[in-house]
Amino acid sequence: MCFRFSRVSIGMLLVVASLGVSESNANTFIDKHAATDLRVVSYNILSDSIFDQSSNSPDRFERVVTALNPDILNLQEIYSYSASQVASLIDSILPLGGGNNWQAHRFNDNFIVSKYPILSTYQVSHDGAGAVI
Repeated sequence: MCFRFSRVSIGMLLVVASLGVSESNANTFIDKHAATDLRVVSYNILSDSIFDQSSNSPDRFERVVTALNPDILNLQEIYSYSASQVASLIDSILPLGGGNNWQAHRFNDNFIVSKYPILSTYQVSHDGAGAVI
């Protein structure tokens, strides 16, 4: 299946035996209803704002990401930070545990950040990133 969000797209090839996600009982519109549900979030963060400690953007970003609890994040407008810095930020917000870390791929200002291994990456257009996860 292929998802296209803004200028970032993800081509995904998943073999799902068990993702280890429990079904939610909170009954909200963002609950995962089955262990095999996959949550993909696209977020234009506006010019590196999630790293700007002089504003409240990092706190807002953390609240949104924590509430949505994504499996894969597509982030746009990150200009001054590397894939490892973005992955570390998400690790600090949503630690995976068990020695696992978030994976990130950068193409231009677009980042694909995944709790699952990024198997390969590719260019979708002159400014779009893609990944097989």
